[in-house]
Amino acid sequence: MATILRDTTLVPVRNMVDHKVVYVIPELNRRVVFEPFQEKKIPAGELRTLNYSTGGEVLLHNYLCIKSNDLRAEFNIPKDMVEYDWTERDIKRVLEDLSTPIEELEDALDFGPEGIREMIVDCAVKWKIPDSNRRKVISKMTGVNIDRKIEFLEEVEGGTEQVERTSRRRLAKQEPERTGRRIKK
Repeated sequence: MATILRDTTLVPVRNMVDHKVVYVIPELNRRVVFEPFQEKKIPAGELRTLNYSTGGEVLLHNYLCIKSNDLRAEFNIPKDMVEYDWTERDIKRVLEDLSTPIEELEDALDFGPEGIREMIVDCAVKWKIPDSNRRKVISKMTGVNIDRKIEFLEEVEGGTEQVERTSRRRLAKQEPERTGRRIKK
């Protein structure tokens, strides 16, 4: 049975993605910025207000990880959503460790929060995962062509090399050939 937390109880909340997550609660005159993977302690009352504000439920279900089982139950975050607690280390394990069953990746893409799905795609490209089966699964289940994104990333990385400027001309400046003919004025 879940206990009801007081509004003043501080609850650890972690940004589960590698980009900023920001929420604003005008009634409380609060603006909170979470840097990538940052964890903060937020009052339970503020999280309740956020949950009932426009877009707040989406943030709490998909991008911010609440580390209180009581509040998770209150906000209807499923207990069996194991990916909700994933960190970058878990994503690395499921993408690069070939001893991890590919079904775990499929489950994460099917049942995990949207933030974790985004992280799987971003990390697969950033780390250029070598397993073509995992690339195909991610591409099929997200609609994002991982192979093409990796190719594009490699082209961009290859294009950043400085082209060495030559210090001399390939053709020497030549005087125009004289034909011997003169024009009379």
